[in-house]
Amino acid sequence: MIRSTRSLIAFALLITIATGCDFLGGNSSDKDPVDAYIGFIGEGITPTAPLVAPDTAQAGQAFDVTVTTFGFSSCVQAVREEVERAPMRTTITPYDGGNGHQTACTWVIAEMPRTISVTFREPGMGTIAVNGRDRLWTNNLDKLVTLTHTVIVE
Repeated sequence: MIRSTRSLIAFALLITIATGCDFLGGNSSDKDPVDAYIGFIGEGITPTAPLVAPDTAQAGQAFDVTVTTFGFSSCVQAVREEVERAPMRTTITPYDGGNGHQTACTWVIAEMPRTISVTFREPGMGTIAVNGRDRLWTNNLDKLVTLTHTVIVE
């Protein structure tokens, strides 16, 4: 019984490694936008906040915003971001993708931070919005969420 259980576990592990992470976005290379997908930004996945930005900024001066997506450590990496800029609103949509199966996929959650430079030209209230997917482990992987942060522009 123990021997057959070990064989079953070994077989399941082999299948997992052989199939890689196709269910997370395909077998793209890290620069292939065809298989890129909107990244997971759901709060509470890791202790790191998915959107980090200052509370205040100076009009006309660039500042950094950090957007962190989450994925399986050796399977997924940050691919690109789409950034839409309006006078007092910046909307960021991060995209992640597979690593082309260069390594076996692990089941350890990894953070993929990226830094985006933002500038608001006029004083007032600026908004940073990040569009992403909610959670890695739900059945509804297409559920999109938007996180926002307000910046006082002086």
